[in-house]
Amino acid sequence: MKLKAIIFKLTVIIMASITSVSCSKVDDFLDVIPSKSTLKPLETVEELDGILGNYTDYYRESSQTLFAGHDDFGVITEIYNSYSGIYSGTSSPFHLYPALWDVPNLENSGDRGWAEAWTKIFRANMVLVNLDAVTGSEEMKKELAAEAHFIRAYDMFLLANIFCLPYSQFNTGHQD
Repeated sequence: MKLKAIIFKLTVIIMASITSVSCSKVDDFLDVIPSKSTLKPLETVEELDGILGNYTDYYRESSQTLFAGHDDFGVITEIYNSYSGIYSGTSSPFHLYPALWDVPNLENSGDRGWAEAWTKIFRANMVLVNLDAVTGSEEMKKELAAEAHFIRAYDMFLLANIFCLPYSQFNTGHQD
């Protein structure tokens, strides 16, 4: 019994000394005040690349309006059959709202297409605005500029296709 008490006391002393030694080394790290502000200046081209580097945000389109919105009333059979997982019984009914022109429900369905597209445009603009102010290779800057211009143009194209009237001579402002 006495041996267990001695082992316990030694364990506590060793753990306390390890903790005190390791905490003294962390003091320098803890002295740095963290900054979660958006005011942190971008300094390198790698930081700008990080803004556009999360490709999962760019290859996924979660707008039901983009997917199922069209000029017809109802669900097109070919779309329904080819994407049966979306229209299956386990799917939420909000996937059908754009195809059925169910505007009151569509407005409340949580379609994130508008917000996601403008988030991508914002990130592309942020890269383009800060490109001249950061350090890094000119080749990388040109690559990032091209990528940002493409992302911005593509998402503006999608927004125009979803939310604007189709182009015709009747809505151009002038008639030829």
